[in-house]
Amino acid sequence: MNKKILTLMIMAALSFPFPSFAHESRPAYLEINETEAGIYDIVWKRPMRGDRVLGLHPRFPSHCRAITPPASYNSPGANIERRSL
Repeated sequence: MNKKILTLMIMAALSFPFPSFAHESRPAYLEINETEAGIYDIVWKRPMRGDRVLGLHPRFPSHCRAITPPASYNSPGANIERRSL
C-alpha cells in the first residue's frame, strides 16, 4: 500500500468523534460567617439526586454548641441546611 494512502486512512479513522465519559463532580458547599463575636451562621449545601442526598456532614470542634437547631430544605438538585453555632 502507498504510504500516502495509508496515512490518509489513519487520519480519516482518527477524525471520527469518540464518546468520552467522565466522573460526575458535584461538590458540597460550606459557608461560615461570624455574625457576632463567637457566633457563627453556617450554610451547608449538599447535592441531591432524586430523593437521595450526598452523605457528607461537617464536623465542628467539640466546644462549638448549637444556638439554633438545623433548618433543612431542598432546592432543585441540592439539600440546604442552615444553623447557628
